[in-house]
Amino acid sequence: MLGWSYAIAVVSGYLIGSIPWALIIGKKYYDKDIRNYGSHNLGGTNAGRVLGAKAGAVVILLDITKVVLVFLLNYLLMTQVFGLTEYTIQLYLAGIMAEIGHCYPFCAQFRGGKAVSAYTGFMLSTNWLITIIMFLIYGIVLKKTKMVSLSALISSACGMILGFIPIFQFGMCYHMQQNWMLGAAIGCGTILLWIRHRQNIQRIMTKTERKISWLK
Repeated sequence: MLGWSYAIAVVSGYLIGSIPWALIIGKKYYDKDIRNYGSHNLGGTNAGRVLGAKAGAVVILLDITKVVLVFLLNYLLMTQVFGLTEYTIQLYLAGIMAEIGHCYPFCAQFRGGKAVSAYTGFMLSTNWLITIIMFLIYGIVLKKTKMVSLSALISSACGMILGFIPIFQFGMCYHMQQNWMLGAAIGCGTILLWIRHRQNIQRIMTKTERKISWLK
């Protein structure tokens, strides 16, 4: 039975994470495949750039929500169906697979988003305290640099570091246990996010990365 819990966490996490909301909304309401425009990815930022701010906000919210739902679904399965009292690894595993599914969705030729919204959903589902700190760091970096990508890169790296510090254990969600696994799980998401932003990193280093104009 324990083995099935891991298998279900992996499969459900990936499948739900693979729901390409940017592709669905773009094609259904705008008759556009946003992978053919802008940065060519299925993230909320590109959706906002191609389809408009309202569509971008909806995509971001849905992408965050799908990862939160992955945690909620697996929490209910582990506690109510499998009757487990310790299920931290399964929830982390489901969350990581949801991030992978978001970035590499099987139903969209494995061309997904850049992990930011999925990463946010993961953080909201695991530790609210670290999430708040990351939002603050993100906002400060964005205010100073006007670069969304750099803000995501720095805040995610800080989140990984904070995940290894025991003092943040009272911010845990779903009665999950605080230990080295939180930092390791956040680290997996951080590495994925950085990999998906490798082109942005190159542009940041060459000082050619796009900056937002609406933030004063």
